[in-house]
Amino acid sequence: MTDEFGAAAGALRLQRAPARSVKRTIGAPWVRDLVSALEHPTPRVGEGRTLARAGATAMIDVSDGLTLDLARLCRASGVGGAVVLSHIPVAKPLRELERVLPVEPLQLALEGGEDFELLATLPAEVVKEAAAEIEERYGTPLTDIGEIREGGSLVARRSDGTERPLEPRGWDHLAR
Repeated sequence: MTDEFGAAAGALRLQRAPARSVKRTIGAPWVRDLVSALEHPTPRVGEGRTLARAGATAMIDVSDGLTLDLARLCRASGVGGAVVLSHIPVAKPLRELERVLPVEPLQLALEGGEDFELLATLPAEVVKEAAAEIEERYGTPLTDIGEIREGGSLVARRSDGTERPLEPRGWDHLAR
């Protein structure tokens, strides 16, 4: 996946918070970073082309939440996946937001949406080379967050190696 996740969701939480809760944060650089992520997402066109040339077998622009869009990608491909939670690149400003509001940065990164970063599946042997090219050409980090598996289930792998089912959550445009 390209860059970091959760900043746009953090900005929404900040904007919806009571003014008294966040008034001291206005103007802080980390607040500007969150708001910028929401209001001015960076299209990853070049990165997408590079991933395709590197042999990406599937790719999605994550707009509705990482877990929900991963579930969609896997469902369309007839596979499942395992996400290593400690590998998720959580947007750094969310650590500051956590000091101001009751938020869980990893949850925002997994479920928040509106990040418009790319999630792609690549053969394991080309990930490092693709990451190096994308970093060099675009200055965008590419992070390996897990693996594709047979079957249709999604799991989250904890740092101790145990796994639990991963519930696809995010924004569902057709839900009521």
